[in-house]
Amino acid sequence: MLRSEISSFDQFGFSIDNINQCCIELGCLFFIRLHPANYLSNQLKSLVNELSNIYIDETEDVYEHLSEYKLMITDFSSIFFDGLALDVPSYLSLSGSDDYIKNERQLYVNPYDVFDSYILKDWNSLKQLISNASVIDKDLSYYYDNSTVNICDNLVSKINEII
Repeated sequence: MLRSEISSFDQFGFSIDNINQCCIELGCLFFIRLHPANYLSNQLKSLVNELSNIYIDETEDVYEHLSEYKLMITDFSSIFFDGLALDVPSYLSLSGSDDYIKNERQLYVNPYDVFDSYILKDWNSLKQLISNASVIDKDLSYYYDNSTVNICDNLVSKINEII
C-alpha cells in the first residue's frame, strides 16, 4: 500500500461536509495529516480547499504541530502513542486495517483487545469525540497553560515516568 491513495475518507460513512458542519457548530478546525507514503485524491483535495474548517496539514514534520491538536485520530500508526504521551486525546480508526494486514504486515497486538475504548468505531461517532475534545480543551486551559511547555522535555519526562 506504499504510495497509496487514502480512501478512508470516501468509505466507512465519512462525509467531509458533515465533519465541516460539525466543526463550524463546535468552533473548531479539523486537520488531515497523512503518512508520507499516502496521499489524498485530487478530488478530495479540491473539496477540502472549498471548506471553511477542514485543512490539509502538509508541514514537513508532524511533530511541529502534534502537541497543538486537541484530539487526534490515527490509523494503526505508532503516532498514537506519541499523542498519548503529549496528552493529546488519541483514537484509532481501523478502517482499512484488514487490507493493511493482508498486504503489508501483521499488527503486534489485536487493537480491540488492548485499545477498545480508544477505537473510533465509525465516522458517525466523530462528532461526539470532537464535542468531548472541546470540553477537555476548556478544562485544560482553565487549570493548565501549556503555552511554555517544550514538547521534547514533556516527552522525555513521560518516558522517564514509565521507565
